[in-house]
Amino acid sequence: MSRVAVFFAFMIGISIPLRASGVATQQAAMGIALIAVFITVSKTADVRKRVRQALLSRLGIAVLIMLAVWAVTAFFSFDQIASLRISARTGGFMLASVLIWSCLSNDIKIQDFMWKVLIVSSVFISGLAVLSLNDVPYILSIFKGRMLEEELPYMAFKSFSATVMCLIPIIIYAGRRLGNKWSWVSYAFVPMAILIMMQTYNRAALAGVVGMVFVFIMLLAVVRKRAALPILAVGMIVVCSSVAWIFYKEFATSISIDETQMYLPQWLIDPHRQFIWSFVFDRFLDNPWFGVGIDQINKIPGAHVRIESLDGFSAWVPSHPHNWFLEVLAETGVVGLVPLLSVLFLTTMKLILPFMNSPNERDLTLIVFVAGFWSSALFNFSIWASWWLLTFFVLFAMVSASGKESRL
Repeated sequence: MSRVAVFFAFMIGISIPLRASGVATQQAAMGIALIAVFITVSKTADVRKRVRQALLSRLGIAVLIMLAVWAVTAFFSFDQIASLRISARTGGFMLASVLIWSCLSNDIKIQDFMWKVLIVSSVFISGLAVLSLNDVPYILSIFKGRMLEEELPYMAFKSFSATVMCLIPIIIYAGRRLGNKWSWVSYAFVPMAILIMMQTYNRAALAGVVGMVFVFIMLLAVVRKRAALPILAVGMIVVCSSVAWIFYKEFATSISIDETQMYLPQWLIDPHRQFIWSFVFDRFLDNPWFGVGIDQINKIPGAHVRIESLDGFSAWVPSHPHNWFLEVLAETGVVGLVPLLSVLFLTTMKLILPFMNSPNERDLTLIVFVAGFWSSALFNFSIWASWWLLTFFVLFAMVSASGKESRL
């Protein structure tokens, strides 16, 4: 292994868990890793060949069309320059993930080193987060680089809880791939991740877990037909337990709002989020074809007006729509949403069809991970948030670079 490759694998391995320290720390690690990636790309013909093949593939062309369509919708934006910038940045993230995938492909030693770094850093940082959430002092100060802990831990680690949700299938896959003690270490990560999600009360992350479990159960039931009923029963228990826990936690503290104003039970989806979704959908109806512009829904007139029926200052869209489907629909219109759905469909089919013909752990991990990410994104975080997109693209690239030798 060259020094450049080792450095790249190390920085990529620690970048996702570093979300606990903040967006800047995570992106700094990724940025440094990309320097090593560019060096590798410039020196290795095979790497450049794989990049070209990926960009010219059916999926690559679909992504290029999607980005081109988004650029067109930007001309109808509330702020054209800002929308073009976000669209270009998203395309840059995708290209970076292709470069990472290309550098990792066909290099088993580098992949194994990267997986070890990811497992160790994820378990270590998640363990510290659990301690901080259980009132051990100074840990949060070290994470944030501050003398005083200005935030409560359950708020400071709320975004990180979404990251650990995404990491669950990836860490399990990495541990099983490495084998021996690494598989047990990876399994130990799961209860820590669940604990972080529960103690930060991140229902969006829990929705991701439910989505992952549901898809995992369904796929396993298909390929293991003899054990289908027990597998489905376990899945139902997990889903029902999650819903019951949310009901128990939320029912006692739910805001009393006229139920006629709500579309869904308040204990399941909070009133403010439902008001946000209603406002965003109405703005889609005002601009159904090209939308209001990427990342502009919270900047248009009326977005920051106070909702009278809610206590405190609760704006219609204080930051973002908390739903990727409605966000893309309202900001790029039908014209911008259709290419995205096409890309997601092609990606899903590219994973599911080979998996059905030859069930293997890599494809299963990717399918479950995709289900978890997009399920969680239905309830929280702007889909344009840089750290959220990078988490998805980088983890997808890391697993995609692995082989399919682990059959189910």
